Amino acid sequence: MRYNKSIFFFIILSFFLLIATFSCAKKSNSTLNAYISAHNSHDVEKTMSYFASDARYDMAEGWTKTGLDTIRAVEEFDAATNSRLSVSDVRVKGDTVFCKLTESNDFLRLAGVKDALYHTTFFFRDRKIARIIKAQSMESRTEVKTAFKPFTKWASEKRFPEWARLTMNGEFKYGYEGAEGWITLLKEWKEATQDSARVTSIEK
Repeated sequence: MRYNKSIFFFIILSFFLLIATFSCAKKSNSTLNAYISAHNSHDVEKTMSYFASDARYDMAEGWTKTGLDTIRAVEEFDAATNSRLSVSDVRVKGDTVFCKLTESNDFLRLAGVKDALYHTTFFFRDRKIARIIKAQSMESRTEVKTAFKPFTKWASEKRFPEWARLTMNGEFKYGYEGAEGWITLLKEWKEATQDSARVTSIEK
């Protein structure tokens, strides 16, 4: 009799744990979709409302942003450069969401890159984003690095004051101001490159 009661209790407990896990997964996925929607509409205030006050944003092999102020600068940059995110291969485990995140924006486009792919993990707490970890795929990282190499060389040599301002202390400048500076510099580079190509063509 006691054995049967133990089995019954175990089944009931397992059932409630399963329901709780499903509920957490559903909430996490719902919050992720809401965040992506706000991000793609470039509504920074709404986007920031999905982050926990002590949120952390990690770009693997890159930088770490901790707290709302530094994360806001990244979201402002994304809004100003018309960033769009799309999610695929989503796996949800409780309060954690694993997915592939594809991003396109004007910053990448001006360098000749259609989009960038990231293997991304979202950690949620109380229906807020507690942490994001983004790791760019090897293929995407190589493409972006190759595309930006001539721009980096040109900007650091031909537009050093602007370059120095946008990379002060070795840190990429985000925010609305950073976005405007980078987009302006990229457009100048493209124009200079096109002018150089035209001159070369004429000389031939």
